[in-house]
Amino acid sequence: MADNVKPDVIKKTQQMLLPYFTEPPLTEKLLRKPPFRYIHDIITTIIKKTGFLDGLFTAAELQSESLKDRSSKIKFLNKLIYVVESTTGEHLSVKANKIIAGLEPAKTNQLLQLIGKALKNKVECGIKWLS
Repeated sequence: MADNVKPDVIKKTQQMLLPYFTEPPLTEKLLRKPPFRYIHDIITTIIKKTGFLDGLFTAAELQSESLKDRSSKIKFLNKLIYVVESTTGEHLSVKANKIIAGLEPAKTNQLLQLIGKALKNKVECGIKWLS
């Protein structure tokens, strides 16, 4: 099945993000097909722990209860994808509507890995994130 995520992809996602947070847990089960709420929890945790992406989302967007309809979730993910691509200089082929539908989880893991890459580059280069 095309939607299966190889264990090495999940392991790489875990390795890229584990230095920055432990909650929510980066379990194989959740990373195999990351639901929107899980991704949202990861992003809000990253903002709180590292300051990366601070100022990108509105206060309402940072509250998962506010993101119940499809269009608000797509808007949140499109912002995230755009900034991750801009920050890393790498193109992602993942689409927000596919993430919400639970499709293409390997590409969703690639998005999470690039967030880890951006965090690593910030730490190594000593760059301060702008709000």
